[in-house]
Amino acid sequence: MFKLDRKAGIAFVEYYAAQHYRTYLTAEEKLQFDGEKGSYQLNLRLSPAKLGDKRSFIRDKVLYTTMLKGMNLPTTETQAVAHSERGFGGINTLRAPSDVSWFLKSEAIYPVFAKTLEGSKSVGSALLTGIDAAKGLIEMGNGKSFDIDAFAH
Repeated sequence: MFKLDRKAGIAFVEYYAAQHYRTYLTAEEKLQFDGEKGSYQLNLRLSPAKLGDKRSFIRDKVLYTTMLKGMNLPTTETQAVAHSERGFGGINTLRAPSDVSWFLKSEAIYPVFAKTLEGSKSVGSALLTGIDAAKGLIEMGNGKSFDIDAFAH
């Protein structure tokens, strides 16, 4: 634990969460994982302070994903964006909750990973695994279901 903390920035809680105590993992395999501290140090190296004014661009998931695609780098596929004002070029833009409901019922390709346009640490994200159209429910990755129209709001 101490070696991984020092070399990879893995905190003790991350050591247990990632199950680094498993004996079949080699030391080299364990060092491939970056903990929160290690990730922070890596981000500082890759994004020097002088690029600080560019961070808002990087936090915008749609713009950043578009840039990665333009560089022929692998990234996620954006099916749609929900925003009442902004435009997103050729990406399907959902302006109102009724648009989101319609999209989830008729066009979405499941599973869908829904997340906020800005932010970090997966706050506001949800895994949508499918719908039960007869009941009007959206099925979540945690096994729970919610009313589609209520979710869209």
